[in-house]
Amino acid sequence: MIKKLGAILLASALIFQCTTPVMAKETNVEMINMNQASEIVNTLPTSQLYYGTITAIQKDKKQGITSITTKSKQYGEMIFHLSKTTVWIDGKNRIASSSSNLKVGESIYLFHSPITTRSLPPQTSAFVVIRNIPQDTMCPQYVIVDTVEKQKDGRLQITTKDGEMILLLDEQTSLTPYRTKNIVGLDDIKQGDRLLVWYSIVGISYPAKVYPEQVMLLPNIN
Repeated sequence: MIKKLGAILLASALIFQCTTPVMAKETNVEMINMNQASEIVNTLPTSQLYYGTITAIQKDKKQGITSITTKSKQYGEMIFHLSKTTVWIDGKNRIASSSSNLKVGESIYLFHSPITTRSLPPQTSAFVVIRNIPQDTMCPQYVIVDTVEKQKDGRLQITTKDGEMILLLDEQTSLTPYRTKNIVGLDDIKQGDRLLVWYSIVGISYPAKVYPEQVMLLPNIN
């Protein structure tokens, strides 16, 4: 709820910057902007994918790395703010990674908030940073669980929050936790959970039916 409220406030601020001044009471203008912002947040995707090269690393003595500046031919230059809830992944080994040896010149994938500032370069929050991605290998996808349904054949059917994917999991699906040694099973996946999904088989349909090879259960940030 706090995260969503923050997104609404940021979206409201962006809308306010684009609004032409009108003769109205300040409270009415504020109410209209908040309603517009809420509608925008509800229609945004859960995240966006970025691929680029690190050009600068900003650090704080207490918090360590606080943000990174990246450059990409496809997506342009952006600044990504990092936090304690940012997930770090080793894409090759499909395990948790860290920012300890992050360096300028490294190429990374990021899943980030769809809400960005209007500054140059744009700034946003990073949800997942994926390092060490082998060439010609698809990076995992970051999804949020909307519905979970147990099928008669024992498979678990998960619909993602954006409605674009249906994940079909069974006993053969590798389920792993993030930074813990706890054993996780199909029954541990609940509505609102964040997942990283590795897959190579996709059914031809909409929403796309995906048969994951591995699913990593990420910590809850609410």
